[in-house]
Amino acid sequence: HIDILDKNEGLRIGKYKMLPHMKAHPAKDRLKKLNHTMSNMDKNGLNNLKYKIISKKNEALYTNLTVNILYNT
Repeated sequence: HIDILDKNEGLRIGKYKMLPHMKAHPAKDRLKKLNHTMSNMDKNGLNNLKYKIISKKNEALYTNLTVNILYNT
């Protein structure tokens, strides 16, 4: 069990704790991958995804969306 929110702070301030893990060696091509991602960010992913909202439920810390993804045929 991991507390991700300090309940004494209320819902205005969120805090998290990192899971214990071993540090990985940096990838040799990490800067190339980062630059590629930055150049394609506006063309690929959620920015251009076509969908129809089926339901929307607002919770205290998040909004739950159920969607149908619309594929081009």
